[in-house]
Amino acid sequence: MKKFITTISLQGNDLNPMYYNAMDNESLICNKKIAFPILATINNFVSKNEKIIIVPVIIKGKIDGEVSNKNYELFLEELEEMKNDIGFEYDLLPVYKNGDETVDTQIKLFSKLIGVVEKDDELFACLTYGTKPIPIIINMALNYAYKVKENVEIKKVVYGARPWNAPPGSDIGEIYDVTPLFYIDSAINSLAKLKLTNPEDALRAMLGVEG
Repeated sequence: MKKFITTISLQGNDLNPMYYNAMDNESLICNKKIAFPILATINNFVSKNEKIIIVPVIIKGKIDGEVSNKNYELFLEELEEMKNDIGFEYDLLPVYKNGDETVDTQIKLFSKLIGVVEKDDELFACLTYGTKPIPIIINMALNYAYKVKENVEIKKVVYGARPWNAPPGSDIGEIYDVTPLFYIDSAINSLAKLKLTNPEDALRAMLGVEG
């Protein structure tokens, strides 16, 4: 089943829907204003009458939790609108994270994320929002699922950015396909075991990129 993992933003009043320009992959083009870049993958990789699962990471805390809950409502509004436009169905599997950043909290989040992945899943993930450790934990969970779970595919990993030089009130963002970075990370252990003279050249050849 297709599963879409994203983190609910902790941004306050500046979390505004934007048109996200697909910077390096046309399969992420989305001609709708969205606040959550994961919706660009849903827009392009989900068909009418298809059933998918959404895995939102929601941060709990006295202050952060209030912001996260408000933005979760916005996320659900955008998701529901896209569902009605395309005609797909979805189930929600929210994952809750405590507001602190202790190692114990991060390990619990990792455990919860790998717990939602099952045999034959196709995974899509967004690394845009959340505290700094969260994208690391999501990437760890993707790596675990890819290497340990049976027949799991990592289809897309994306990152949405607001251009640093954008004027105030700009509604133009950028979305990047960072899936190759996931596969670089996944390949490093294999390359290290081969003890190649020029592992960088081998990695570029695997990815089809020039030096």
